[in-house]
Amino acid sequence: MLKVELLGKIKLNEGTNKITVTGSFDETYTITVINKKKEEETPPNVMEEPTDEQTEEMKVTLKSLSIKGIRIVTEDDEEVEEKVDFVLTPEFSSEVYEYSLSIPKEQNDITKLDIEAIGDKDDYIVEITGNENLVDGENIITILVKSKDGEKTAEYKIKVNKETEDVEAVTTPVLDENQDTGTDDSKTIMKVAIVGGIALIAVVAIIFVLIKYRNSKEDDKKTFDDNQLEYEKENILEDLAKKRKLRKEEKASQIDFEENIEVEPKEEITRYEETYNDEKENKSKGIDFASILKNKITEKNEISNRRRMERNEDVEETFEVLKEEDTSTRKRGKHF
Repeated sequence: MLKVELLGKIKLNEGTNKITVTGSFDETYTITVINKKKEEETPPNVMEEPTDEQTEEMKVTLKSLSIKGIRIVTEDDEEVEEKVDFVLTPEFSSEVYEYSLSIPKEQNDITKLDIEAIGDKDDYIVEITGNENLVDGENIITILVKSKDGEKTAEYKIKVNKETEDVEAVTTPVLDENQDTGTDDSKTIMKVAIVGGIALIAVVAIIFVLIKYRNSKEDDKKTFDDNQLEYEKENILEDLAKKRKLRKEEKASQIDFEENIEVEPKEEITRYEETYNDEKENKSKGIDFASILKNKITEKNEISNRRRMERNEDVEETFEVLKEEDTSTRKRGKHF
C-alpha cells in the first residue's frame, strides 16, 4: 500500500480535480479529487413561504350558499310558511366574501331568511346572524365559517335591502366592512343637537346679562344726570335769590338816598317862603318856585318809571332762566 503525504495547500475547483505526484525514484502518481458543491442550509428562524397547496389547506371557505325568504300565508284558515327563492349579487363563489340581495316591495311581508351555508369540509362550523326580524331598508347578515379547532375562520357578509312602498331598491355589489347600520349617525346627530342647544342657551344668557348691565349703567347715568341737573337748578335759583336780594338792597339804598334828596328842596322851599314873602324880592333873587316844583314832580315820575322797569327786568330775567332750565331738561330727556 502506497502512502502519500501532501504538504502545503492546494486549491480545489468545483467538480473533478487531478493532482500529479512524483516520488523519490522519479515515479509519477496521479490523484483524482472530486469536490462536491456544499448544499445551502436554511437559516434558522426563517419560515418558508407556503405553497399554493398549503395555502388552500389553510383556508376555510363555504362550498355552497343559497337563500330563501320566508313569508306567512293563509291556506284553509291556517297560517303556513311559504319560501321564496332569492338570487345573490354577484353569483356565489367561495373566494367572494361580500354579496347583496334585494327584497321587492311586493314581498315586503318577508321578515326572515332561510340561509343554507355548507362548509368546504364536513367538520367546519357555520354560524349565521342577522337573518331574522328584518326591517325596512338595509339589513346586514353575517356568515362565520370556523375550523373544528377554531383557529381558522372566514366571514361572509350579505347586505339585504328591504324595499318599501316609497323607497326604490338600491343594489350595491360591494359592501364596506366598516359600514354600520346608521345607529352611530343617529347618536352623533343627537350629541350635536344637545351641544348646539347648550351653546344657544349660553349665548342667550350672555346677551341677557350684557343688556341688563347696559341698562343698569344707563339708569345710573340718568340718575347722576338728574341729580346734577337738580344741583345746577338749585345753584341757579340760589344765585338768582342772591341777585334779587342784592338788587333789593341797592334799591333800598337808592330810595333812602332819594328820600334824603327830596327833604332838602321842601325845607328850602319852606325856608324861601318864610323868608321871602315879597314876590318882587324873590324874583330879584332869581328864584322860580313853579319851576322847582315842576322839576320835583318830573323827578318823582322818573324814579317811579325806573323802579317799574327794574321790576320788569327782574321778572324777564327770571323767566329766561326758567326757560333755559326747561329747554336743557327736555334735551337731556331726549338723549336718554
